Amino acid sequence: MAQITPPMNGAMPSATALKDQGPDQTSMAPPLLIQYWQVVLRWKVVIAGIVIAALVVGLVATLLATPKFTATARVEISRDQKQVTNVEGLESAETGRDVEFYQTQHALLQARSLAERVARQLKLATNDEFFDAHGTAASEDALFGALQTKPLNMAERERRERLAVKLLQRNISISPIRNSALVDVSYTSASPELATAIANAWTEQFIVQSMDRRFASTADAREFLEGRLIELRTGVEMSERQLVNYAASKGIV
Repeated sequence: MAQITPPMNGAMPSATALKDQGPDQTSMAPPLLIQYWQVVLRWKVVIAGIVIAALVVGLVATLLATPKFTATARVEISRDQKQVTNVEGLESAETGRDVEFYQTQHALLQARSLAERVARQLKLATNDEFFDAHGTAASEDALFGALQTKPLNMAERERRERLAVKLLQRNISISPIRNSALVDVSYTSASPELATAIANAWTEQFIVQSMDRRFASTADAREFLEGRLIELRTGVEMSERQLVNYAASKGIV
């Protein structure tokens, strides 16, 4: 049979004694918030130094940062053309119901084709101030501070045009006004003159592009109708010729 050997170094404490000591030791520990506060007081010099250094770095970065200017132009997008001769009203009865139309127009305002039209109109590919306003080197010579004196070749011009289009799309912002047909077109640049010119040109080219699209659709319809008229005229001429031949063969005056 197994025998229970008593402890060598005295009697073991009972379970009741251990239970009595537990709550007393736990209650003697300070609360968690007080412990954090003691840690903060212990390292107050280091924490203060870190906060002051962060404030100084933020202030220096703010003072050295290039100021940005944002110009905003507002454009109205009409779903249907106004019918001035309609006495019932100038606006269509379905105005504001076609959500897909306005979403399509908002997507066209951000299209690359529109950015290319603006870049061509303002000749941004050859404007070094435009690239400097965005902190971008227009050519490899500009990285070493050399002046661009030689004329641009075709490859360099295409590269600068692609870069100008990317900068335009990166800094343009389209903000539709809720419950209206108005859209704010904003452009951000380090040059307020360039920002204003680009914002205005963006809305102007959007209007011109919309007119070109409508004119193209009208031209297609006109070509189709002209083709049909030619076919009908040819058919009428053939019918008249057959009628004359029949009258001549039958002796009809």
